[in-house]
Amino acid sequence: MAKKPTRKIGTLCPWFGGNRTNASIVGSALQGCAHVSVLFAGGMSELPYVEAPTIIVNDLHRHAMNLASVVAHPVLRGKLLGELRRKVFHPDELERAQWYCKACAPDGLNDLGAAISYFVAIWMNRSAQAGTDREFKGNLPIRWNSFGGDSAVRYRSAVRSMLDFRKPFERCNFTTMDVFEMLDKLEDGPKKGIYSDAPWPDAGEIYAHKFDEAKQRELARRLTMYDKTKVVVRYGDHPLIRELYPEPHWQWVVFDARTQNNDMKSEVRIVNRSAFK
Repeated sequence: MAKKPTRKIGTLCPWFGGNRTNASIVGSALQGCAHVSVLFAGGMSELPYVEAPTIIVNDLHRHAMNLASVVAHPVLRGKLLGELRRKVFHPDELERAQWYCKACAPDGLNDLGAAISYFVAIWMNRSAQAGTDREFKGNLPIRWNSFGGDSAVRYRSAVRSMLDFRKPFERCNFTTMDVFEMLDKLEDGPKKGIYSDAPWPDAGEIYAHKFDEAKQRELARRLTMYDKTKVVVRYGDHPLIRELYPEPHWQWVVFDARTQNNDMKSEVRIVNRSAFK
C-alpha cells in the first residue's frame, strides 16, 4: 500500500463529489496493477494511494489538468508554491483569479500563470465548487463567527498539501481527452487497471462537463468489455447504476460516505469479477 499522505487536505482540487474520504479504498482495489488509467481525474485524491509504476490521468477540465502538470514539474512546482504563499486571503485576489480563469484557457499544460489563478479561484472560494459550473463564481468565504473551520487556514493548508502529490505525479502522464476517445486506446490486458469516477446520475448535473444518461450507458457498455483489465468504478448508489453494473458480472461493495452537505450517503465501489480469475 502506498504511503498515506501526511497533510490533512488530501486533494489537489476541492472537487464537487470528490473522493478524499475513501481514496485509499481505490488504491487497495488497484493493488498489483502495473499500469493504471484514471478516466476522470477530478480532485485526484486517489493518486497518492495508487502504486502502479505508470499512471495515465485524464480529464476534460483543462484548468485542473494544467494545475496537476505544474505541480508535477520539478521547476514550476517551486515557483507555484512561492507565488501562492505570497497571496493574501482577500476578495481582490479571488476576483482577479476568477476573471482570469473565465477569460483565459491554459496555454497547453505547464502554464504557470493559469495554475496560480486556478488554485486561488478554487481554494479561496467556498469548498467543493471545483469542477462545477459555479467554480468561478462566489465571494470570499470570510467566517464572521467562532463556529467551524477558517477558510484562510484551509487555503494555507491546501498550498502545503500540494507536496503530497509530488511523488505520485512523477509517475503520471496527463491527458485531456474525451473519455470514449481514451477508451479507444486502452487495450485489454493483465496487470492493467482502469479507474472510473464519472459524474454521478442526478448529482452530477452541476458539473461543467455534463455526463447524461446516454453517456452513462455507453461508459458502462465499454467498461463491461474489459475481461483481463481490472476495472474499478465509483458511484453513489443509484437505480441506474444498479441497472448498468449488475451482479454477478460486477462485484459491489457499499459503504457510507460524507456528502458535501455533511450528511451520510451510500457510496459504491464496483469491480469487474473477471479480473480476479
